[in-house]
Amino acid sequence: MFYCVAMHRRIIIVSFGTKDGKAGEEIAALEKRLSSAYSIPISYAYSSRHITRQVSERMNFDKMIKEHEGEELLIMPLLIQKGGEYEKISSKGLRTAPPLLGSEENIRAVAAIINNGLKREDGLVHLLIAHGDEKRRTEEYDILASILRDDVKIATLKGERSYRKVDIKEERIHIIPFLLSYGHHARHDIKEDVASYFKKEGKIVSMRESGITTTFPELEEIFRKNLENLIK
Repeated sequence: MFYCVAMHRRIIIVSFGTKDGKAGEEIAALEKRLSSAYSIPISYAYSSRHITRQVSERMNFDKMIKEHEGEELLIMPLLIQKGGEYEKISSKGLRTAPPLLGSEENIRAVAAIINNGLKREDGLVHLLIAHGDEKRRTEEYDILASILRDDVKIATLKGERSYRKVDIKEERIHIIPFLLSYGHHARHDIKEDVASYFKKEGKIVSMRESGITTTFPELEEIFRKNLENLIK
């Protein structure tokens, strides 16, 4: 006679990772809020091998999967787009939730939150700056751009939607990092490179210094729904 033994379930919440202390606190706070409602064991990991080598090998996603071999692992990525990092995470053959912009329904929900959360002002453009991907076209941003208000634009640090290709006629630009946390890319690539680029173009530039779930707290609910669907 054979008996079926149910495997223990475990959620692994995985983000790209960061070396920045403040950004790490932002990510950790989001992880704790998302996981607080569940009794299932939850672990937290970084997908970036470069980051884990410098911060903590205990956070290495690949090692964590091996450590919990034999358990039913549910993977919850704290990512925005279906880029290289998401493909790396989802390639493990484990049940994996989509990223924030993982479906058209979610993209429309994100657009509604952003459109409702930003004040319209004459002569001002809100410019969302995402990371992007050099190796693939980020169709999620194409769809998002088509739904956002005319005074809200989205560009990327890398790839075909580069901020250098954005045509902005308005005098003032308010830059909003479209990143999970206010870490290295926001502090250096956006605050220094992107802001400086538009200042040299003669624009008056201001910038929001926070990650997207701080700027738009309602976005957290989309991550929460992705997690709920993963568990179901």
